[in-house]
Amino acid sequence: MAVGAGRAALAALTLLVAAAGAEAREEAACTDLEHAAALRGGGLERLPAGSAPPLPGTPRIGAIEVRRLPIFDTDEPEEDRPLYRLANRLHVTTREQAVRELLPFATGDAYDWNRLREGERLLRTRDWAYDARVLPLRRCGDVVDVMVVTRDVWSIVPTGDINRSGGESSIALGMKDVNLLGRGETLGLYYSDGVDRAGVAGFYVDPFVGGTPWYLRVDGGVNDDGARYGVNLQRPYRSFDDRRSQGVVVAVDERVQPLFTTGFRSAEFDYRSVSANAFLSRSTGVQDGVVHRWRVGLAHEEHAFDRADTALQPATLPEDRRFSWVYAGYEFIEERWDASVNLNFVQLTEDVFLGRRFAATLGVAPDALGADAGRVVYDLDYRDAARDGRWLVSWNLGVDGTVRFDTEDAENLVAATGAQAFHRHSPAFGFFAGLDFTWTRNLTGERQLLLGGDNGLRGYPQRFQEGDRRLRLRLEERWFSDLHPFQLVRLGGAVFVDAGRAWFDDDPDDETSGWLANVGFGLRLTSDRVPTDSLLHLDFATPLRRGGPDVDEWLISVTMKESF
Repeated sequence: MAVGAGRAALAALTLLVAAAGAEAREEAACTDLEHAAALRGGGLERLPAGSAPPLPGTPRIGAIEVRRLPIFDTDEPEEDRPLYRLANRLHVTTREQAVRELLPFATGDAYDWNRLREGERLLRTRDWAYDARVLPLRRCGDVVDVMVVTRDVWSIVPTGDINRSGGESSIALGMKDVNLLGRGETLGLYYSDGVDRAGVAGFYVDPFVGGTPWYLRVDGGVNDDGARYGVNLQRPYRSFDDRRSQGVVVAVDERVQPLFTTGFRSAEFDYRSVSANAFLSRSTGVQDGVVHRWRVGLAHEEHAFDRADTALQPATLPEDRRFSWVYAGYEFIEERWDASVNLNFVQLTEDVFLGRRFAATLGVAPDALGADAGRVVYDLDYRDAARDGRWLVSWNLGVDGTVRFDTEDAENLVAATGAQAFHRHSPAFGFFAGLDFTWTRNLTGERQLLLGGDNGLRGYPQRFQEGDRRLRLRLEERWFSDLHPFQLVRLGGAVFVDAGRAWFDDDPDDETSGWLANVGFGLRLTSDRVPTDSLLHLDFATPLRRGGPDVDEWLISVTMKESF
């Protein structure tokens, strides 16, 4: 009886405190903040991106309201059409839980404008969200209510990856739902017929397994030359201020591996690779705008080769490799972002990372863990960016590979550096320049450093040049149209110059192995009513240096890419 009476008294006291808090809130002067009217009604275009402001004092977050906009805004006359109204009715709107799971703040937390802006960025990373805004709505004393506004896209879409570049064609057709039952999960199935292989594949992604912070991706496929499958189960860092991460990743791939010379297959062999990685990571969270993260883990790799049933036999097969290693890593990140439009997409808000990032991993694969040869494994990466008026510049440097104990020599050493610059002339036009250099040493027999129509020279065949070093230059004048045909399609275009070379030290500078360049123009096409993870490229390019009899005077390429 005493225990029951105590619980009843505690419950009554809790109700009295809540009632008193509610009464005090009602009595406090509540003030709508700057964008309150636009938050409560109207589209996202009325709200500036990435603009949650700092507020005076030490307020705490109160109510978090979620407003989910449909695919089409039928309050606008140009979107109030029978077909668009039907699309809104058939579409399963994203569940409120799927939105709230991504927010790096909760009711009762101290108000931090950086966390509101980060929540907005995290929402924009979802395929089901065309755009998002997270802004303070009103302030009642020391309590600030927040509103989250998202706009859905049509989530059940055919997947098409038509790729004709460098004179070769590939196609992938299928179906995927990027917002399964409005839960934020993705399920896809597709058929592909590419340059190297054809087959069927599927994948499933659950970003919050059972409502927990855990992420799951399962994928697999069966091809005419083998199969592949993988599982990725991890608790990722959900925000910059998140303090822990861990997980397991496993992948298996079996295929016929081709090698290329001047764009043509020169050898083929069976290749089976297995990789696994289990890791544990901890973070300091955000301290003075900087995040420090540490990681330890155990990883495994194996690579096995055999003769394939093909006429293109290599002189020798690559050596089999198998090793496991323990490793430790460190990561440094500056939390600096900016929201822009018309950089790599047309009329779409893009979150640009402007901070420094440095990551280093060092591991040891001893013979005791079953290695064919002991190794040191290393991976270094540095990135930085800056904005100055209309200029946006970024640069990067990375080195990875192994060192074998038995030969004391590098294996699969890859060092790469690059820089990109974007200059905005006007809202409709911008200039882009990109320059990168890659240098390798002792690549194993299944790996090649290639250059051609599929990765940098749009006027030449795919995989046209091979070397142990590669330099690429890309110059583009981009056009971002404000045309919006049928309120469905966004248009853009570009004129471009590509130049570069992949070569070995003793290669001659002739029309096949020497420096190559092309000029061209192209159209960019995307839709803002479906997932914006791809952009259709239609390019026309002509080589300035012919490159040999197998290079056409004009090359037309149709590709789906993730950016402009």
